[in-house]
Amino acid sequence: MPAVTAAAAPSLSDIESWNTGHLITAAAHWTANATAWEQAVTEVTQQVPSPGGHDWNGKAAEAAQQHAHDDRLRVIGAADELNAASELARRGADQLAAAKSRVTSVISDARAAGFTVNEDLSVEYTDDGSPAAANRR
Repeated sequence: MPAVTAAAAPSLSDIESWNTGHLITAAAHWTANATAWEQAVTEVTQQVPSPGGHDWNGKAAEAAQQHAHDDRLRVIGAADELNAASELARRGADQLAAAKSRVTSVISDARAAGFTVNEDLSVEYTDDGSPAAANRR
């Protein structure tokens, strides 16, 4: 069995460059596709009983209507899954943006207090002998 290793922590520049625009763009695209699928399958399903505006009766008409209905259910199910994925992407983008905000706020506070935040997120303090430095000990 392979060993399980922890993922490497992001670097300072990784965090500062986090961008969730791709998630928001994907979510909008998925929602638009789901809507288009639902509209198209609904339109087709509604037209099956009277193709070209002419009523269609008989066993073939009933079979076509049943087939269209079954297809509509499958498409609506797929659209629901796409909408769920879209919602997850939006929520993920919100959570990443909130995390970035919290981390960058802590980094700013550390810097304002005279600490150095390194690329690996380690924090250093150099005592320069000033009265303000004595208060940070």
